[in-house]
Amino acid sequence: MLSYLLFIATVGGIYGLLALSLNLIWGGAGMVNLGLAGFFAVGAYASALATTAGHAPIAAGWLVALVAGGCGRTGRHALDHAAARGLSRHRHPGLRRSRCASSPPTRSG
Repeated sequence: MLSYLLFIATVGGIYGLLALSLNLIWGGAGMVNLGLAGFFAVGAYASALATTAGHAPIAAGWLVALVAGGCGRTGRHALDHAAARGLSRHRHPGLRRSRCASSPPTRSG
């Protein structure tokens, strides 16, 4: 009976966290972002591996889920940053910029 109650509390906590995060993004900021479910899935998969194959206790599985989801988010943030930096290097060939950022663009020709 105790394992059943622990399972129900865990599932309820997961859905509660997902609902709060979606409420923060959609309700507070007005943005639609379905990528949050992916980080929950990464955390759930890591927790399942730790508790079944690794024979870790449930509390350790929760900790593994938090770390895996956080690392997934950090890695995604780094990829987004790298992509944004790569896109900012490509400029239109007709636009030429001077070396000094405060001076207006120079005309060639």
